[in-house]
Amino acid sequence: MESSPRLTPLQHDAITEIFNIGIGQAAATMSAMVREEVVLSVPTVYFFARHELIQYLNTEDDRKVCGVIQHFSGCFNADAVLLFPEDKSLELVRMIVGDTMPLEQMSEMEQEAMAEIGNIILNSCISSIASLFRGECTSSLPTFESGSFGRVVKMERHQSSQEQHDNDIILMLLIDFKLESRSIHGHVAFMLDAPSFEEFIVEVDRFINQKYR
Repeated sequence: MESSPRLTPLQHDAITEIFNIGIGQAAATMSAMVREEVVLSVPTVYFFARHELIQYLNTEDDRKVCGVIQHFSGCFNADAVLLFPEDKSLELVRMIVGDTMPLEQMSEMEQEAMAEIGNIILNSCISSIASLFRGECTSSLPTFESGSFGRVVKMERHQSSQEQHDNDIILMLLIDFKLESRSIHGHVAFMLDAPSFEEFIVEVDRFINQKYR
């Protein structure tokens, strides 16, 4: 895992603040959906070389998760992933739609419901960040996947060009959240490849200049 050679301390702090605000808005949205407090961790910024991320995903491959993936473009480009333990996803859906629906029907609508949950939470976060950047972002339709951690967080999704090299730096921000009453833990990850990262830093610098001028 790379250190952060491309970031100044001020940029690092600004990125943490920006995503903290964004995921805070998403947590408020999720709290309203599940009708209880959602506890968040402080965003953690990681830098991976492309080959290191592949290795990291391989080491996490035995973790069974379900995930909702969306691509965002506009004032910055990123892939956002909302992850839950696979065995907790049905419980989360039930918290939102209620306990009155038969379990068989719950299972049938689980993927659709999870995709909608991810769509609401991820868009809430990105919209908040875009507002800080005084811009707009549009999103792809949410995609639901389940299985191993490596399968859900596919590397192919982050390869915008076949000419990219293994030592390209990929920025990953990880945020953990939990619903304490149900022991449900989840993760939000944002991934930017090298070209997207450079565009994102331009917006971060504008945010810093606006804040401290």
